[in-house]
Amino acid sequence: MRVANPLAEQHSILRPTMAASMLASLAENVRQRRSDAWIFEVGKTYWMNPGKGPRWADSAGTGRFEAWHLGIGLLGASTPPSPGDEQRDADVDDLKGLVEALHLALGAPAPAFRAETGDELHAHLHPGRAARMVDPSGQSYGNLGEVNPAVAVAWDLPGRPMLAVINLPQLLALAPQQVRAAALPAAQPIDRDLAVVVDASTPVGEVLRILRESAGPQLATSRLFDVYRGPQVGDEKVSYAIALRFQPEAAGDERSVERAMSRIRGALQHHLGALIR
Repeated sequence: MRVANPLAEQHSILRPTMAASMLASLAENVRQRRSDAWIFEVGKTYWMNPGKGPRWADSAGTGRFEAWHLGIGLLGASTPPSPGDEQRDADVDDLKGLVEALHLALGAPAPAFRAETGDELHAHLHPGRAARMVDPSGQSYGNLGEVNPAVAVAWDLPGRPMLAVINLPQLLALAPQQVRAAALPAAQPIDRDLAVVVDASTPVGEVLRILRESAGPQLATSRLFDVYRGPQVGDEKVSYAIALRFQPEAAGDERSVERAMSRIRGALQHHLGALIR
């Protein structure tokens, strides 16, 4: 679909896909010395078809159609570099994880992925590292994969950028009509840190399992943030540092949090012989 009076030649055609916009945004980030951009955009795509458009498309005039799409672009690592950390650039698994998390948040069934055939392969995607998103009925409603290396070079993109494009009307049609939501808590969360010394053979998953089972319903999250092995904890021992966040029902209710901490300490000592530091 051509624009009658475009401001520039590169804007003379309404976009038929989100891919070009996502590539342009990634390239602009690289020009601004941000080679680790993880971005998204929600917008419309446009196309012409002399016949009847799909049911999820809106009419934009005779033989013209438009539809909302979501574009996701990943380039570089998800976190800034820091001393001692090994950087890992985004890959297809990261992109699939984001797409699946979006479906989970909407209450939609997780997508199935199938390889694109030669006839339907998107030219901007790598021919061996691209897939279609498919709903439970087998209907395709999006694509994702690694950008074709030749396309990445043309846009001056370093590394191996990733792109996904999802048809939003089709995605939202998979979500339940009724959505259950929880009210925002009235009280501020309370954070506590816990250092647990256990036998080196004890997996951190077991520590977290016992911790969560004994904490009670006020424990909102638990996250391992440090592991130490060395002379300060002794041979054959390991220290796990865990960040806990509690969500009390009433403001200033620290007594219930302390009771939960006592249960946690007791359970870890009883089941694992843990030393609480």
